[in-house]
Amino acid sequence: IKDNLGAFSVPIYRRYWLGSLASVGAIQISAIVQGWLIIDELGGSPLWLGYLGASTSIPTIIVAIFGGVLADKFNKRVLMFIISSFMALSLIVLALLVSTGNIKLWHVLVIASIQGLFGGLDGPIRSSFFPLLISRKHMISAVALGSAMWQLGRILAPALGGWVIVSMGTDGAFFIAALGWILMIFFL
Repeated sequence: IKDNLGAFSVPIYRRYWLGSLASVGAIQISAIVQGWLIIDELGGSPLWLGYLGASTSIPTIIVAIFGGVLADKFNKRVLMFIISSFMALSLIVLALLVSTGNIKLWHVLVIASIQGLFGGLDGPIRSSFFPLLISRKHMISAVALGSAMWQLGRILAPALGGWVIVSMGTDGAFFIAALGWILMIFFL
């Protein structure tokens, strides 16, 4: 039965997948919470949501081409650790700014840009990292599990983010998202 589990039968891949699920959830939760923060708590307009999207997307697009180059030149695990650390730290800063009442619209955009920068590096590095964890015979399984993980994160994390906002507040939601990246660090 172990062989029927595909890539999930490999303990190191299983840990990586769980960490990735946590960080993908963090990406989705933080996107929802940042939008909520801008509109509901900071009084921003729909135009500010556009600024938020641009603040995240532009750095992501610009640096994504360098992610593969970095992955080829440096230790992929170390790079993922650094990226996960910066992503967690950026979310903790947001949480602290919200919880202290010092948050401004521009803070959200600057931190979204930082997240876009590191997120743009994250994708290519992840794509080159997971094949190192499995044998060739598990590649199709690993790709399918990776795709399922992203789709699961896109479905469940926004609902979780909404629930966390209601039960713990916006700052709590940012702390929960940071926890997703901390779990990725732990599983690495």
